[in-house]
Amino acid sequence: MEFEFKGFLEKETFVKAILLAAKDDRKKDIVFLSIGLLIIGGFIVYIFYQHVGLHNITDYSFLKLVLPLAIIEYFLLYPFFSPYVLANKSWKDPSLQKQLSGRVTNQGIEYSGLSTTIEWSSVIEKQSSNELLILLTIDKLIVILPKNYFSSEEEWKKVILLSNYKVNKIH
Repeated sequence: MEFEFKGFLEKETFVKAILLAAKDDRKKDIVFLSIGLLIIGGFIVYIFYQHVGLHNITDYSFLKLVLPLAIIEYFLLYPFFSPYVLANKSWKDPSLQKQLSGRVTNQGIEYSGLSTTIEWSSVIEKQSSNELLILLTIDKLIVILPKNYFSSEEEWKKVILLSNYKVNKIH
C-alpha cells in the first residue's frame, strides 16, 4: 500500500496537533493544578489569619508574601500552558510553513526531498482525531499528517487503518 500526501500545514492545525500529542499529560496537569490551587488557597487563609486582615501588612512584608505566591503560580500554570507556548515558538520555524509532500507506505513515511524514511518501528506513540494523525518517534520527532493532505476521505481512512495496524503491531 502506498498513499501520496501533499499540503501546507496551517498554524491552527499545528497547535491542535501539539495539544493532541500532549493530551495524556493534560490530565496530570489538571490534577497538579488543583492540588496547587488548594495549597495557594491554604496559604492565603494562613496569611489572612496570621495578620488578622491585610491592613497590618507593610509594603515589604506584602512583597515577601506575594512573591512566593507568584512563583508557585508560575510553576503551577506553566505546565498547563506549555503546549501552547511550544506550538507558538515552534511555528516560527520556516520549514513548518512550506508545502510538504511524500508517501505513507508499509515501511513508513517518506517525505519528498528527504533521503530518510520514518519507519513504523520508530513510532512509539500514535494519536489521532477525525482531522489529524500524529506520530511520535523514538527520536522525539513529531509527524503531523492532517486529513487535508490526502486526496480523498477513503484514502485518509486507509492511512488511519494502516497506522493503527503498524503501530499496534509494533507495541
